Amino acid sequence: FFVSLESESLIIGGPSAGAAIAAAMMVAILNIKGLDVTVRSDVTLTGMINPDGTIGPVGGVYAKMKAAAEKGYRIFIVPYGQSIDYVEKTVVEQRGPFRIIRTVREKVDLVSEGERLGVRVVEALTIYDVFKYLTGYEFKAKEYAVFMPKDVRERLKSWSISLLNEYDGLASYKYDSRLSNAVSEASKLASEARSMIDTFPYVSASRAFSALCMMYYVKYADEYLKSSNKGKYINDLVSSVNKTLIEVESALNSTSPSIRCIEAYIGAKIRYAEALEMLNNALNAMNSGAILNMYDGCIYYLAYSRQRAISAMSWLEFNVAGVPVDLNTLMKSSSILLYEAQSILGYVSSLYSDIGQSSSIVNEASKIYDKAKKAFISRDYYLTIGYSIESIAYSTVAIHLAFTSNIEAVIDASSSIASNAIGNAIEAGLDPVLSLSYLEFTQSAVSNTDKLYYYILSATYSKTALTISRAVNTTAPIPIATYTEEPKPKTSTPYSKTPTTTSNSLRQETIQQVVTIAAIILLILSIAIVYLYSRSKNISK
Repeated sequence: FFVSLESESLIIGGPSAGAAIAAAMMVAILNIKGLDVTVRSDVTLTGMINPDGTIGPVGGVYAKMKAAAEKGYRIFIVPYGQSIDYVEKTVVEQRGPFRIIRTVREKVDLVSEGERLGVRVVEALTIYDVFKYLTGYEFKAKEYAVFMPKDVRERLKSWSISLLNEYDGLASYKYDSRLSNAVSEASKLASEARSMIDTFPYVSASRAFSALCMMYYVKYADEYLKSSNKGKYINDLVSSVNKTLIEVESALNSTSPSIRCIEAYIGAKIRYAEALEMLNNALNAMNSGAILNMYDGCIYYLAYSRQRAISAMSWLEFNVAGVPVDLNTLMKSSSILLYEAQSILGYVSSLYSDIGQSSSIVNEASKIYDKAKKAFISRDYYLTIGYSIESIAYSTVAIHLAFTSNIEAVIDASSSIASNAIGNAIEAGLDPVLSLSYLEFTQSAVSNTDKLYYYILSATYSKTALTISRAVNTTAPIPIATYTEEPKPKTSTPYSKTPTTTSNSLRQETIQQVVTIAAIILLILSIAIVYLYSRSKNISK
């Protein structure tokens, strides 16, 4: 698909039309397949489309609502939680001989203001809400009871047990008293890992990994303190860690991942890249004289690098023989995800700039995007996919944290989307072990930021793997509902009427097919966004 948008505006903003384009493409696909689906002419919307299917917040909602009213639209759809907007107003005060001019932010209730202008403002949480409003059709997505398969749970538990056994061996020794804080921190992490082995095996393995990293830092630091030739000790340790990384790199390069296990291979690539980054950090720390610093010293970086490289090997254990990944498909998918990451990052950066704020999450998204770009230039498409997904997740979280009033509702929607994405992937014969692991991580996460981040990671990994696999079933019917009254998607605005529905079924298709195609479109939309950016820049020039 190629999307070209014409606009009378001199400057075209970022992905605010993403949800509209996604819904339009869904309608086009259904009509291509012989279905008579039309778009209501009295409905318009604004909203970014996220790779997991949620509708992301956008800026200038009040101005867009007024424009919709001026054009005669009866219904204006906004992202969930954005029926309340804030506008800047200039206030002039006269205090004696002084005239004070200041800018204040005023709260605007779009629902009330819309009623005054003759347009009804409603909220949409997902692309399916948007589709329902635009067409009158509702997708009845299959609900999955997602759980981690027994063999995956047992493998993760074995990782945790093995890591803890290695930790116990190191913890039995007596170390220099100056390292007591690190020993205590490792002990705390190990205790957390033991308490979660049966309930959260992936989280347990993660805690055990951190505990072992800390204990190897203690071991190396103790040996360094006791060494008579400290320079030689560090050089030998660097050589040893570097040798481990070379072995892991060789294993990665000699592995031909199957489509079924593509997630695990991406997980291995991400972890190896982190190990390499930590080795470089160690060399920089060594050159600056920061040898013993906990968390940011040469020895700690070396300990972490070694363990992270070994963990990459563990993820390769999930790979099984099967249909190989098509390189051309992989390259296109990585390119689309990279553009998506670039688009969302540019948009969130612009939004934060408009409100005069900075964000550590946006900064992290930017750093990871740079890594994704470098990986793509190096033709490491698996790594490009992994980094792009992480950058997208961080950027999306940053947008929601700043502009979504009901973050809990977004988290609930993201949870459902992640479960359905994983269910679709499993049904297609894939092994979404990374998605399942991140989904488990959300169950033990405390902060909303972590929950939302890992839900987005989980859903996007599954959707990406499903897209690459091209596993499409074309035989079963799609169960949908045709509304006999005006459809009302999930919204935070209360309504008195409840629409009645009649059962309807679309022939020759499955809900998995449309969901898969929608996932592909959500990724392809980024091409349109990049086109818009380039067009706006050319016009501006």
